[in-house]
Amino acid sequence: MLFFSLLIVAQAATPLPLAAAAQSPAPLKQIGHVHSSILCTALRHNLFPAVEGLRINDALIGQGQAMLVKTANDAAAYAASASQSDTTGGDPFALEAGANQGSASATGGASAASEMDTYRLGILAHNLAKNIEKIEAFLADPHAFTGTPKSDDERALALAESRLEAVVAQQRASLNILSGTAETNAANDLKSRRDVIPYDHCMTCAQTTPYTPMSVPESLAAARKVTEQTETSVAPAVLPIVDACR
Repeated sequence: MLFFSLLIVAQAATPLPLAAAAQSPAPLKQIGHVHSSILCTALRHNLFPAVEGLRINDALIGQGQAMLVKTANDAAAYAASASQSDTTGGDPFALEAGANQGSASATGGASAASEMDTYRLGILAHNLAKNIEKIEAFLADPHAFTGTPKSDDERALALAESRLEAVVAQQRASLNILSGTAETNAANDLKSRRDVIPYDHCMTCAQTTPYTPMSVPESLAAARKVTEQTETSVAPAVLPIVDACR
């Protein structure tokens, strides 16, 4: 919502297209835009796209929050209905791992629902990663942001860049949670199917390591809260640039 409001204000301040401006003689005051061209060019080609991309990321991460809750619920449902490990036959290849110690974790379960959770999380994490890469490219443009700002315009852009990069860093933390959960869920699904590799010294014992319990929905919620706090510093840095380009 914060980024959406910023985009509305910024777009309202965007200069009219050249075709519309050509309908009347350009006033002399536009000379001032020559001085601010570095700001306006970066605003249009870098800051606007970066803000829009971060807003889209917020929506994707919100979808990821719902996916993590579903993943945990599916794992719990599988653990509740799975059979206990059967070792009566003495065959390690018949061990059912559905309701063993790890099946109560927040991920994994070898059910069709769990496999779909992994698939959907993987796609979302991929899309989020690609979008973050695009935003980072906008903010790494050397034509818009200099490494050592000297003028007031360059300092204003450097401030806006740093504020947006801080949001990117927090969104990447959320990406790590989502992608890590997808990978852990896939691994736990494999472990849940059958513990087929016996220890050398025990033909009735499973070698598969225990699950790693994860409170991923809570972890992502905490990361999103930090992201929201970081986003509050963006508008004070970007809106003065918008004002300069009116």
